[in-house]
Amino acid sequence: MTATVRPREAATEVVALGELAPGLVAVLWRAPWLVPSAFVQAMRLAPRRWWTRWPPIPLPTRELWDFRIETAYGPPGGGQSALLQVPPADLREHLEWCRSMRSWTRK
Repeated sequence: MTATVRPREAATEVVALGELAPGLVAVLWRAPWLVPSAFVQAMRLAPRRWWTRWPPIPLPTRELWDFRIETAYGPPGGGQSALLQVPPADLREHLEWCRSMRSWTRK
């Protein structure tokens, strides 16, 4: 018996920009040199063909984001959205780490 391989279904629900923006804007306002790193990370987390969905912004899917946040911080508690668990300090530290790894790999 052969297994039927189905094409990967397109995820339709993306993270709302309003949920992600306050912490990200605060971090990038205080550290503008991290904007290129934030852009690269957005492109890496964005689903395939993100420009075909409305709004055409490279936001991760809800499924991917929840998985990444739960992996890092554990399951959300008290009915709180997983997005609210990411402290801006952690976001900045992650972007600085990404920036340093990019310069490290160029050596």
